[in-house]
Amino acid sequence: METEIKMLSDIHKNADMGQDTLRHILDATKDAEFSKTVSRQMQEYEKAFQVSGQMLKARHAPEEQKEAPMISKWMAHMNINRKSMQDMQTSKLAEMLIQGSTMGVTSLTRQIRDYDGEDTEVLDFAKKQLKREEKNIDELKKFL
Repeated sequence: METEIKMLSDIHKNADMGQDTLRHILDATKDAEFSKTVSRQMQEYEKAFQVSGQMLKARHAPEEQKEAPMISKWMAHMNINRKSMQDMQTSKLAEMLIQGSTMGVTSLTRQIRDYDGEDTEVLDFAKKQLKREEKNIDELKKFL
């Protein structure tokens, strides 16, 4: 159960961070097509956050494993603010999002590969989340 909670917790924190970051990116862009893509991805993160939260609750996960640390959110906001003040081009914003999603892909790929538990619901959810992250990256590439 510990492996499943760790994997779900990481997905949950990533979804929390993702929706928070995308909300901030929406405020920094004026590109309508990019905004539409970012909004859709934000909705996916919101859904993943809700589902992973429910799955964590069903597995009686401790509360501290359920949210991204505030310092991480603050640092991401500062990074977006710093970069967007320098250059608010859509391509730069897309690049930042691709970098964040790439970190998520790397982490999930490693966890899926190393998973030795028996909870297929958690493993299937992780695999679906990995595919979403990869799809997000592909969609953002057109804005580079």
